[in-house]
Amino acid sequence: MRRFLLGLVVLFAVLAGAAVFAAMNLDAYVNRNREVVAKRVEAALGREVEFGEVGISFAGGLGVHVADLRVGDDPAFSQDDFVHAAALDVRVALLPALFGRIEVVRVVLRSPRVQLIQTKDGLSIDSLGGGGRAGGVSGRAPEESAAGGGTAFLVSLLNVEDGELRFEDRTAKPPVELRVTRLDAEATELSMTEPVDFTVRAAVLGSEAQNFRASVRVGPVDAKAPRAEVELRLDLPALGEALKLPAVRAALPAELVASGALQVEAKAKGTADAIAFDASLDAKDARLRYGEDFDKPAGQAATLVVRGKREGEVLTIDSADLRVGDLKLHATASLSGGHPRKLSFRADTDELRPAAFGATSGEKSGDDVVREPVLEGSFTLPDSGPRGQATLRSPSGKVGGGEYRNLVVEVAMAAKRVTLEKLEADAFEGRLAASGRYDMSQATPRFSLSAMLIGMQVEALVVATGGGPAPLTGKIDGQFDLAGAGSGWDEMKPRLGATGNARIADGVLRKFNPAGDTLDFLASLPVTNAAAVRQVMKAHPRAFGEEDAPFESLDASFELREGWLELRKLVLGTEEYDFIGSGRYSLEGEAKLDTQLIFARPVSDELVAAEPYLRYTRRSDGRLQVPVAIRGTSPKLAVRPDVTRLGQTAAREALTEWILDGAGVRTTPQAEPAPSETPQGDPAPTAEPTRPATGEDVGREVLRRGLEDLLGGQRKQTQPTQPTDPAN
Repeated sequence: MRRFLLGLVVLFAVLAGAAVFAAMNLDAYVNRNREVVAKRVEAALGREVEFGEVGISFAGGLGVHVADLRVGDDPAFSQDDFVHAAALDVRVALLPALFGRIEVVRVVLRSPRVQLIQTKDGLSIDSLGGGGRAGGVSGRAPEESAAGGGTAFLVSLLNVEDGELRFEDRTAKPPVELRVTRLDAEATELSMTEPVDFTVRAAVLGSEAQNFRASVRVGPVDAKAPRAEVELRLDLPALGEALKLPAVRAALPAELVASGALQVEAKAKGTADAIAFDASLDAKDARLRYGEDFDKPAGQAATLVVRGKREGEVLTIDSADLRVGDLKLHATASLSGGHPRKLSFRADTDELRPAAFGATSGEKSGDDVVREPVLEGSFTLPDSGPRGQATLRSPSGKVGGGEYRNLVVEVAMAAKRVTLEKLEADAFEGRLAASGRYDMSQATPRFSLSAMLIGMQVEALVVATGGGPAPLTGKIDGQFDLAGAGSGWDEMKPRLGATGNARIADGVLRKFNPAGDTLDFLASLPVTNAAAVRQVMKAHPRAFGEEDAPFESLDASFELREGWLELRKLVLGTEEYDFIGSGRYSLEGEAKLDTQLIFARPVSDELVAAEPYLRYTRRSDGRLQVPVAIRGTSPKLAVRPDVTRLGQTAAREALTEWILDGAGVRTTPQAEPAPSETPQGDPAPTAEPTRPATGEDVGREVLRRGLEDLLGGQRKQTQPTQPTDPAN
């Protein structure tokens, strides 16, 4: 036992002596070559190199400890240090050092601070190594180097501990800065014949803890086509804080708001000419919101998995699978190199529900669904901008509560102009066909749209386009052309222009009955038998007695300019009456319409029987015609007969009747129907029966026109006193 213990003591003594002897050799080497090493490093880097105290260290093995290492930056970029390390430890192999041969087995940079600057002239690192030969520092004494013999440094391991990298991009306006902290890097066995492994860990994107890890295997370097294997992982536990960084904020859309956690993983394997990769992103624990149209809450599934490869100049995405809530989208793509590059793509899913990830725009839009959509297209990518086409198809779906079928959208792009070549769909019990253009080649974007509607339900169409409750119902056939300029509603509104025409059949005006309001106003006049007129209204409740007004047809031709819809012709037709007129309707809902309410002959006869004075508003065909002004802002529109014009018409007709009666021309029929009792018990006025036109009618019409020209155009008529119309 004593011999064994004695042997151990002798062994330890030998090892200690060997270490001391090796340290003496290393110290002698350092003292002999300190200035030479510094100059060679400066020559190799092309930068000024400074360091502080140099000594022998046994921490982690035999080595040299260099304090306060500084490498200057390119003066064209900065006067600060390019690298400033608190310490540099160069560890050497013990046994070779016993024989005076210095082999470096590990280089450790402690707390280095590295600065990179990007300007219009390039990166500050670009000039690194200028003026020096490529390769490492030989480690030989000057005389040995000249003789071609001596000891060489064989760098076999490199470590970085607690480093910091600062990148400043001065080409951005304003300049942006990105920092990488708590940087640890390891490299093993630098070899020309075997693969080399690198591992990097760091805190990025504002994280205080290490949240980025990269593992890389490269080599062998001397292979004809060196291979690489890369694995990356990034964890962002505070996504909202990361998005506050100027460098990140500048690279993302301003409308994007995020919080919560996010994880990203990626792998790649292959050579420089052919490499396969796959990557995944998991944002289940993140809330992602983009403007008003997209809002994914935290806790809802949100993943993206991409697999692909690059072979030569062709990048292929074999599969890209996106999941957001219940949405599962599959896509493929191909991007070829050359000039110009070419992109082709295809994306499909079983169904797309915008509400599944927060995209809703109305009460009924929560049920919106696009079934089996397929988007495909191809583009070339020259410097002047993308050129190509894309097509979207969907056999069925629902928009705004209404079903559609056979949706086809074809879009083309060229020279910063987007052309909607086709938009077709069977929807809202009818069909839509449209085409248009959006021109971005000028400072102010310009657009145009032509659309045709065939048999579509107005109410469903208005609700689906976000217009709220529809003011009317019915089936619309129409055509319009729209053009304008601008990038926002306030800019576009005064520049909008349109022309078109439309016909709505079998509809209802909601909460608006202009004919009923007109008769109610006439019944309120002092000279009118109110009870008798209202009795006629009760006899036709759908036409005059209800808040809504059904109609058989509504025809309009219009022109939009300077924020006003100019109604050149407006015809509202029902069984009981017609409204004919024109006017203006602003985009804010203000109405200024001048119309003529023309009652059907049977209703005209009933009204004249109820109130004989109304016979003075008869036309030559026996129908009563009342001028009506419609004013106000939708939905509060005031309907009032134009009492001034109505009085002029009545006065002319009364004078005409007086003159004809004085000339012996009968203005009343020879036979009258038997009187009927009114609600008050008085005999009802005599109605005029329908009869064929006679010479008396022709003479009456000629005299009427002459008196109208004389009394209505050459001199002012004395108007009967009437109540003031608040709308005029």
